[in-house]
Amino acid sequence: MRTVFLSPLDPVAHDHAGEVSRRMIFSLGQKMFTPDDRERTTIDPNDRPYAGWLYLGMGYHTRSLDRLNSFEVNLGVVGPAALAQEAQDFVHDVRGFERFNGWDNQLSNELGVQFVYEHKNRVFRNVIIPGWQHDFIVHGGGSLGNVATYLNTGGQYRFGHNLPGDFGTSALRPGGDNSVPMPSNGNGSSAPFGFHGFVSLDGRLVMHDIFLDGNTFRDSHSVEKRHLTGDLSLGFATHFDRWKISYANVWRSKQFRTQNGTHSYGSLGISYSL
Repeated sequence: MRTVFLSPLDPVAHDHAGEVSRRMIFSLGQKMFTPDDRERTTIDPNDRPYAGWLYLGMGYHTRSLDRLNSFEVNLGVVGPAALAQEAQDFVHDVRGFERFNGWDNQLSNELGVQFVYEHKNRVFRNVIIPGWQHDFIVHGGGSLGNVATYLNTGGQYRFGHNLPGDFGTSALRPGGDNSVPMPSNGNGSSAPFGFHGFVSLDGRLVMHDIFLDGNTFRDSHSVEKRHLTGDLSLGFATHFDRWKISYANVWRSKQFRTQNGTHSYGSLGISYSL
């Protein structure tokens, strides 16, 4: 889960054509990774390591009407200090699911640093009928750090009522959470409430992934990763006042050589504009 708080730095600009606005983004995120076999208490050499990632993020965005540049720094911890086991156990207990038994084998504690850049461009935005719009946004960028080093590119199509003037909704992807909804209902007036569905694709060329390659500075369990991966996301988002809430289901291609099949997961995002 990723919670995002955004603050405008340039209240004069209103994102009209030709104008540029600047914003800071502050985020708190937690991820957890487990192998398929929840019963096994020892390391499975053919499956991914247990791992958790708890981090704080700070980003700087510059945007015009149809373009956005995002710079983000994530700082946190990988390992038991990330409290991934505790968070997963709590959710599984609440929902009545069996716990995973191999958390004693998770990656060791390690400071995690990640620098992310992403550029987004709105290819089109059209009104279908009054109050209903659709748009298409492409993106490209990359990440550098001991947590993840990769290049990525992709796009997102959205359709909905009072479609926000932001640059899409991403599933826990650094650089993906970019802006709270802007007033935009097709005629320039305020749209305090709206909702939309979206479908997005993201492809990556991966050079390093600590959750597959293992700890950076000590021996740990690892698997042979695939360098080319992709995500397909289907989701729904709603915005009201200064809040935006989204949920997506993500299907991810195989990430390592011995992986039995593709992977899917749910992603919940909450944003608030200060």
